Amino acid sequence: MVGLRAFYRFNPELSTQAQIHVGGFNVGSRLSYQATLTLNYDLSENFSLTAGYKMLDVNYRRSGQIFDAHLSGPVLGLSWRY
Repeated sequence: MVGLRAFYRFNPELSTQAQIHVGGFNVGSRLSYQATLTLNYDLSENFSLTAGYKMLDVNYRRSGQIFDAHLSGPVLGLSWRY
């Protein structure tokens, strides 16, 4: 897999993050990727809320088995940093 991540802080509490990972290349699967874009809000030094959208696509074919799926939808999270 090859990945790229970008992070930008708008102000001390609000930030955004984008990630993309691409893999497979006919080694494990023909092609797979995932992409995520989130908006993050720091509630305190230790807690933050996250809301965003994620896409996941996998194309696997080997020995007669096929797994070809595309999943996407919203993501919500609460992070605790210690």
